[in-house]
Amino acid sequence: MKLYIAFDVHASSRVLAVVDDDGKRIGARKIRIGLEKVVETLEPMRDEIMGVVVENTYKCYWMVYAVVDAGYRPCLANPGQIQKYKGLRNW
Repeated sequence: MKLYIAFDVHASSRVLAVVDDDGKRIGARKIRIGLEKVVETLEPMRDEIMGVVVENTYKCYWMVYAVVDAGYRPCLANPGQIQKYKGLRNW
């Protein structure tokens, strides 16, 4: 299964969302620990990950560096241009 990872970067946490190649949401998790935990969370899915998207804000640079250092090729997303997810719900 092909997976796509998206990170919403906040000051004290990162929200990781996983979707498959059909756009179905596989899971989401809030990660409050350091960058090592982010990379550790991705590792079990490494072979299935086709893309990693990081929210492009003034505070995302450290996240991009961590993803690159872990061997992934991230894409930056402009939060002002992202269509709201139709299945959005509070969790």
